[in-house]
Amino acid sequence: FVPPGFSPLHGAFHRGLQNDQALPQVGVHYITAGGNGTVTVTGTGGASTGDSNYGVNVVNSESQITSEGGNITVIGQGGGLGTSGSNHGVRITNGGNGPGKIKATGNGTLTVIGVGGGVNGNNNLGVHLWSASIEGGTTGLVKVSGTGGNSTGDNNYGVQVSNTNSTITSS
Repeated sequence: FVPPGFSPLHGAFHRGLQNDQALPQVGVHYITAGGNGTVTVTGTGGASTGDSNYGVNVVNSESQITSEGGNITVIGQGGGLGTSGSNHGVRITNGGNGPGKIKATGNGTLTVIGVGGGVNGNNNLGVHLWSASIEGGTTGLVKVSGTGGNSTGDNNYGVQVSNTNSTITSS
């Protein structure tokens, strides 16, 4: 799922995959643009009967997608097959050594779009933010949009913000 007009970045900056996760998985790496550069990251979770087939997975404090004035667009589609669950489109979490982050500074617009996996399992979230942050710049917009998985399972939310340490902010 890539909206018209976006040029996706596929497969850069990853550190291993869990189950059949699609690239990119951001782990101990930064995806960043200086100046007014634009960052676009897209990912689709793998077609697996196992759980946790994330589209884009930003895992810890050493995992960040940032821009210093340009726009950021992150688009993820969860994968999965059968009763597979927890197939998030975009997952931003604290992997144990601090929170993952997507951050635009200055005038950059920050857009996060996630679609949960379309299977029969539970917890197929569009965008899952757990003990992590999505941070907008001083004048740019922050847009977070999620669609829960098209599933007969439970808790397939479009956007889930969990834990008191999770934030979505715009300066």
